[in-house]
Order: sequence, then C-alpha cells, then structure tokens
Amino acid sequence: LFVVVCLLKMNVLRLLGKSASSVWKAYSNALDRRPLLTKGTTAFTIYTTSDCIRQRYEYNTLPPHLKQLKSNNWWDVPRTLRLSFWYMLVHAPYVHTWFGALDRFYGVGPGIVLAMKKALTDQLISMPVYMGITLYSTSRMAGLSHDDASLKLERDYWPTTIGAAVTWIPALSINFMFVPAKYRLLYINIVMVGFGIYMSKMVNKPLEENDPHIHVEPTDIEGKEFVVTFDDDGHVDNSVTDNVVTRSERNCVSGKDCTPKDCTQQRDGTKGKR
Repeated sequence: LFVVVCLLKMNVLRLLGKSASSVWKAYSNALDRRPLLTKGTTAFTIYTTSDCIRQRYEYNTLPPHLKQLKSNNWWDVPRTLRLSFWYMLVHAPYVHTWFGALDRFYGVGPGIVLAMKKALTDQLISMPVYMGITLYSTSRMAGLSHDDASLKLERDYWPTTIGAAVTWIPALSINFMFVPAKYRLLYINIVMVGFGIYMSKMVNKPLEENDPHIHVEPTDIEGKEFVVTFDDDGHVDNSVTDNVVTRSERNCVSGKDCTPKDCTQQRDGTKGKR
C-alpha cells in the first residue's frame, strides 16, 4: 500500500510538473507574440486578486451592524474594476515602455551597480510622477470632483510614494539583476499582489477620515442614535430600514466620535425612514 501511495504521488507530481511547464511555455510564447496584451491581462488578474483580498479584510474588520448595512455583501465590483482596468490599460504599457527605456539608456547586464542605477532612476523620476497621476486619476474615476481629488492627492501622495520606495527599491534591484527582460513585468506583478493590497487601501481611502457614506445623527431616543446612510451619489440610501444603534456602537464607525452631518430625515417612532 505504501508503494502504491508513493507511485500515485509521483504520478500526480509528474502531471503537475508537466502542466506547470506547459502553462509557463504558453505564457512565455504569448509574451513573445503579444507582449502588451499578455502583460496587461496579467496586471488585471493580479490587481483584481489584491483588491479582493483587501476588500475582504476591510469587511471582516467591520463591526456587525455595519456588515448588516452592507447587506453582508463584501465585494464592491466597480471599485475592483476601476483600478484593475487602470493597471491593465495604463500601468502595464507604461512599465513595459519605461523598462525598455532604462535598458536602452543604461544597457543590459549583471551587476548590483547597474541594477541600483535603474532602481533609483525609477524611484526618483518615474514613480513620483506615476503615483501622482494614479492617485488623482483613480479618484476622478471613483466620482470625486477635481477639488476633492486634489485634496486626496495632497493628503495621500507622500505616504503612498514613501511606501512605494520602501517596497520597490529592493524589489527592482533584484528584478534588474536577475530577471530576463521579458519576464520583468511578470515579476513586478507578483510583487504587486502584496503592494496592490496597500495601493487598494490608499486609492480607496475616503476623502474624509470617517466613511463619507455613513453619517451618525443624534436623536431624541434615549440612549440611541440614528444612522443615516448615503449612496455613492450622495442621496439618502432608502434600502436600509433599521438604523438605530446604541451610542457605544457609534464609535465603531470610525474608532472615534463622528461629526454630525446635515441631512433631511423623517422619523417614524423609534425607527427611521429616510
């Protein structure tokens, strides 16, 4: 029985090895035939994975009554698609072109000095510009006005850029030293699984410290407060019918007292109809 189990395992491993080899060969051939399409599709897949991980984490850390407000639906599909298409249509072609320019300017070859030159050039010239464009553009894609997107850019630009430098200077040094040119974007995208989770947090961070879609209003109900929810267009969300929470639960919205917002409410007894 032991011998049979070992033989089965060997066959399974052999089949998995052949399958992985076939997939890798097909991917390598696709990079040669259609480099931009292949790299763009890879970037789309990688960022979709990162944002789903981030959204699931955000949902799991919500207090129970906020999970109920989201109708237990943790995945915001438009949010994922916005940045996934950005990485597919903008990020992948840009990195493909930029890395080619670095190779032409500095040359191709081994050595830590050459790799560090390319990595530092990327972080000092390319990354500051690209990060600013990404933060502003994705904010506009999410529906923010020019003024609000500019405020968000001003607030989040330096933390995001510093986080990128800490991640990408060592990652790019390894990339330029050891990874063949046509696989460099694949390597970048693999690192992006982790960095993309951070980018998902920064790009989708609300303009206000509190969630702009959830505002807490005081009521005349003893020991209770009235939670008013808004949709993405700023209109009162009438899909939520039970909006009374305890005053202690209020602090779970953002970890601190919420600033009351002006809104029009019609109250019916102890329940809110907005």
